[in-house]
Amino acid sequence: MNGPSLLAADSLPYVFDGFEYSGQVPLEEVVNADDYISGKYFQDKLATAEPRKDQLPLNLAIVGFPSHD
Repeated sequence: MNGPSLLAADSLPYVFDGFEYSGQVPLEEVVNADDYISGKYFQDKLATAEPRKDQLPLNLAIVGFPSHD
């Protein structure tokens, strides 16, 4: 955002060079979690993350952003 106000600020553009896709959190796990903090969100996590480029992560995707050191 270009300012502190949620109502008066505009969003700023951003780009992901890439990310590692590790799976998807099942929607039913989020819905069934009584406080949206507990739950088994990573039960469907892939054993090895898949590198992705030229994509945006979808809602409830488990992603990581590798360092570019």
